[in-house]
Amino acid sequence: METRNYSIILVITALPNLILAGLNNSPVYGFGIEVGVGHNHFLRSTPCGIKTPGDFVADRKETYFTPTIRVTCLFNLSNKFDMQPFMGYNRFGGKGSRDIYSFDALEPGIFTHYRYANLSFGIGAKIHRILRVRYQRSSYHADRTDWFVEYSKNVGARVSYSFKHISLSLESWFGINDLTDGLVDSATVYENHYRIIVGCYF
Repeated sequence: METRNYSIILVITALPNLILAGLNNSPVYGFGIEVGVGHNHFLRSTPCGIKTPGDFVADRKETYFTPTIRVTCLFNLSNKFDMQPFMGYNRFGGKGSRDIYSFDALEPGIFTHYRYANLSFGIGAKIHRILRVRYQRSSYHADRTDWFVEYSKNVGARVSYSFKHISLSLESWFGINDLTDGLVDSATVYENHYRIIVGCYF
C-alpha cells in the first residue's frame, strides 16, 4: 500500500512536466476560458398533449438571457484552419408571456475555424447533457426534468474577432432533436440559442 501511494505521488508530481513536454511537440497552441450570455427560443412545431396538469401549448420566444461558461483549447490544423474542442456549462430554454422553462446542461462540443487576419469563421456541433429542467410561472416553481430527454444535440456557427489573448464571438446554435419525453405526449419541441462570448487565452 505504501509503495502504491509513493507511485501515485510520483506520477502526480511528474504530470505537469509530461504535459508541457507533450505540448511542445503537439499542435495545441492555446488554452482558454470563455464566458458569455445569450438569448433563447423554445419552439413547439406540433400540437402537444400533457399527461399531467400543466401548460405546454405555446412557443416561448420572449427576451430571455442565460449564461454560458467553458474551458477550451485550440489545435492548429494548417495555416488557415484550427479546431477548438470545449467543455462547459450552459443554461438554455425559453420565456413566454406567462412562464419560463430553463435547462441546466453540460456541453461538450467542437468548432472548426477558418482564420482570416484577426477574424475567424467556424461551424460546430455540441451535445447537451441535461442536468435539470425548471419551470416557473408567477410564484409557482416545478422540477420538470422528467418531461424531457437526457441529451440534446446542436449544430452551430460562429464568427470571432481576436486581439492578442482576447476574443469576442457571436454564436448561433440550432437544436436538431426533439426534446420531449415522458409526461409530454405527441409533441415536437426544439430549442435554439444565440450567444455573445468573450474568451481569454493563455
